[in-house]
Amino acid sequence: MEIRPSDAWTGVTGSGFSQLPVDPVRQTAKPAMRLLVPDRQAFTDELTIGVDAWANDNGSLLNTCGLQKVVCHYEGASEEITAPNFHSFNDANGNPVTYFGWWITLKRTGVGAGHVYFEAVPRDPTMQSRVIGPCHVFPSDSLHDIELTIDPDAPAQHLANYQTLQAALTAIRDRAAVTARIRIMKAGTYSCETLSGPTRAGDGLGYITVEAAVPGVVIGRPTLDFSQQQMRPKVNGLHFKGENITLDFANFTELYKESGAPNHWLDGCQIANSRGGRDAKWRLSAYPGGWRVRGKPWFTECAITGVANACSNASLVRGVNASGGVGDTVKNADAVIDSQFSDWDSRAFRQQVDALTVEYTGAGNSASISVSGNETENRTITAKVDGIPVSRYTITSYWSDALADRKFYIRNVADWLNGVTPDDSGSILSDFSAVVLDDETWRATQLYKRGDVGGDVVDVDVTVPYTFITASDQHADFVQYIGAQENMIVRGNTVFGFYGQLFFITSSGTGGVLADIMVLNNAATDIASENNQSQMAQPHRHVVVAHNSLARQRFSFRTDNSYSGDDYCLFANNVAPGIVFNAGISPGIPVVSNHVQTGAAMIEALGAVDTTQGGTDESLFADSVNGDFRPQGALLANPAAAVVSFGQANAARGQVAAKGAIAG
Repeated sequence: MEIRPSDAWTGVTGSGFSQLPVDPVRQTAKPAMRLLVPDRQAFTDELTIGVDAWANDNGSLLNTCGLQKVVCHYEGASEEITAPNFHSFNDANGNPVTYFGWWITLKRTGVGAGHVYFEAVPRDPTMQSRVIGPCHVFPSDSLHDIELTIDPDAPAQHLANYQTLQAALTAIRDRAAVTARIRIMKAGTYSCETLSGPTRAGDGLGYITVEAAVPGVVIGRPTLDFSQQQMRPKVNGLHFKGENITLDFANFTELYKESGAPNHWLDGCQIANSRGGRDAKWRLSAYPGGWRVRGKPWFTECAITGVANACSNASLVRGVNASGGVGDTVKNADAVIDSQFSDWDSRAFRQQVDALTVEYTGAGNSASISVSGNETENRTITAKVDGIPVSRYTITSYWSDALADRKFYIRNVADWLNGVTPDDSGSILSDFSAVVLDDETWRATQLYKRGDVGGDVVDVDVTVPYTFITASDQHADFVQYIGAQENMIVRGNTVFGFYGQLFFITSSGTGGVLADIMVLNNAATDIASENNQSQMAQPHRHVVVAHNSLARQRFSFRTDNSYSGDDYCLFANNVAPGIVFNAGISPGIPVVSNHVQTGAAMIEALGAVDTTQGGTDESLFADSVNGDFRPQGALLANPAAAVVSFGQANAARGQVAAKGAIAG
């Protein structure tokens, strides 16, 4: 299907519309819909773009994903896409890929900039439509309005060749290029550190595509300096393209993005940490921040190894293969499609190390130590005698304090307790003593009470010697939502060798409502963990969890933690060791045609329908430990009416099929 802008379009964004499409204020359920390709691309002839879009159609998504149609609005022209399809193309490295979605091809009729909107119309007449956009596109005579090379061995030539990435980016910014291209001609490490002058950001901009003509091109910092945390180019919209490029987080923690558009795009490149992989620390702590790329980045067909919090906050994670990671994986990502995540393990960070023994030797009847604050920032240690604070000492994450040997190391805390170093008020503490047991594994902000990593330390008795431990509260969730979230899709992903919670579908943190979220066709297993459950909590509105395979982790409805659903929610055709309604309270949504393993408590009496039982993770799947979730045994023996028409790897699913993610 093709679409051209209306004759009213003048090459200026929005000029073709007599009336802009508007997303209605949510009053009831709306479809979930997200882009399957980054916007802000240039094209000379045509550009195929698409969306993933779904809605619960009275308990099923079989009939065109629960939608009547998806309408594409392109600068005053509109075309109805009446059914989704599979679209094939070559990725950034020339490899053929295929993705399911609602696809349409934009045709060029002129040059300039245009806006595209998509409108998803549900089959259920009680739902509202959803509109997303504007998506920016740049129909052009050429894909790039400026093309530069970087060759450190060749003479610098203005607007032709530069010897550093910074110099090339500066030239592009100063020329106000919209869709630029840089080719790096020689292997080596190239930094995109802070440029002097103004930032490159704004709605009218496309990408700066950075490619490498040879393997071995590293984007990063050549040396380690813990005082320099972010790599801040002051240029938005960097598009690192192709496997010859590796974004290496060994010597920095975050690729920065300024406020405003565009976001960065990681496309078929490699992302790694060459300084120890997932075991790498930053200032004797876990890598700070819950993301590696600031903003709402795009990740398409990347290979990611050994990186913490790899794809958090993404606009799109598509066709990614990530392994050897640590921390959260795709927290608050808008769309996670057909990706694989393996060997994700934070246990080394959580090992408790005896670090500091403290004892009170004074005349008071009681004495205690408390520690409050966040380990990634600053914390305050309070010494009390007879319940009254007698001294406070602030410990920090600042490298300047580490260099000055103050308020940073375990030995600095010991010096304060031993009366060598003054406290925050300048006073010297007496009647406490401390012995350092370990000063090299973690900094002082990692001090905890044994067995309680991550929480505040509250009034630990030190009238007898007490040994505090150090560790990190680094832990992993595959899918996690922080705060109220709307319009998210997690579909077709495989997760194995994962230590942590797989699905944390709850508006944790600030609370609020989760609305219009699709979790479909995912297959996942964890390494035996302390908290062997995926869970859903807080209010859910039109949240559909269907055809997912969990080999070793139960699903828990946290009806003891404010879970509530509406009539548009659906939990169907999933496989898990067990499905639990906490506190014995029904979640009040359709829980239909799921499968649990032998020995699981049945939930039919609490409102579940057509739950089948039998088998173990070994007998239900071909080899889930190594990522093979093909159904077997009791899953093949207990099929059910499907609610999604295809499974992983785009395989067609019959109207009656095995439960779980793989069409069987």
